[in-house]
Amino acid sequence: MIAEGFTITVVQQGTYLENGKEYSHEWKERRFIVLSPEYARKQQEQLEKRIEKTEIKLRQLVKRRRGYQYPQSMQELEEKVSHLLASTKCEAYLKVDITAETTSKQTRKYKNRPAKEEKRMIFHLHITRQEENLAKKKQVMGWRAYATNAPPEKLSLSKAVDVYRDAYLHEHGYSRLKGKPLSLTPMYLHKDEQITGLIRLLSLALRVLTLIEFVVRTRLAETDCYLKGIYAGNRNRKTKTPRTETLLEVFKGIILTIIHISDKEWIHLKPLTITQKRILQLLGMSENVYTSLVPNFSKLLFNSAN
Repeated sequence: MIAEGFTITVVQQGTYLENGKEYSHEWKERRFIVLSPEYARKQQEQLEKRIEKTEIKLRQLVKRRRGYQYPQSMQELEEKVSHLLASTKCEAYLKVDITAETTSKQTRKYKNRPAKEEKRMIFHLHITRQEENLAKKKQVMGWRAYATNAPPEKLSLSKAVDVYRDAYLHEHGYSRLKGKPLSLTPMYLHKDEQITGLIRLLSLALRVLTLIEFVVRTRLAETDCYLKGIYAGNRNRKTKTPRTETLLEVFKGIILTIIHISDKEWIHLKPLTITQKRILQLLGMSENVYTSLVPNFSKLLFNSAN
């Protein structure tokens, strides 16, 4: 099951000005209240991990270790606990009780130093989970609210869920355009035609990135295969949904060497790896796309030298 939910229809009213006169407008707004079980599960897992990490950090507060200043008073420890719970947003889910214990240690007399009794404060934390608050929080996780003025015959609840699930695909494109590798912002251009030209050029590049990703993922899905060897940190990692940026990283380090001695020329092109050949195959390209660079580069170099 992808999702479940219900619909609420609410009558909305608004006003607008036209030719100095105020008009009112009324329409029906349909609100979809939708629960995604998978989204709820992920949110609950994230909450559990955050609470577990907070518990570990809390216990570290009363653990003596090198480079850490042990709390000198109950008030100091309480402030540290409160700050940690607030920074991790776990105040409602964890209750911390602090107890103090005083220990004493007798030191012997040494030369001119007299014998004395050293007292040291030891703190203990008793951490309990607020299960009732946790249950209430988990109960509302995974819910989303959508709003539309489209009538039921044009947009049903199930259709609205499908449309929204595809929304991230468009957002991903804009994220690429504004971030790496296209980097539309910031722009240091002052003429409108330059700005327009740059946006059009980067829009073409965005289409190329999107097309490469679509073709590779489609071929992998059709053959029910994985692609591995594209992640530098883990060559054995497999994926059916590689990103174009990751695929292009595989082709980094390609070297074309051209040596001229007198009237002779030696050319060496670094051979393709198995992974690089596999990517070209998924894109429907032959190795000639790569190996044909040798004569082309040679001709270009010769012409520019003349």
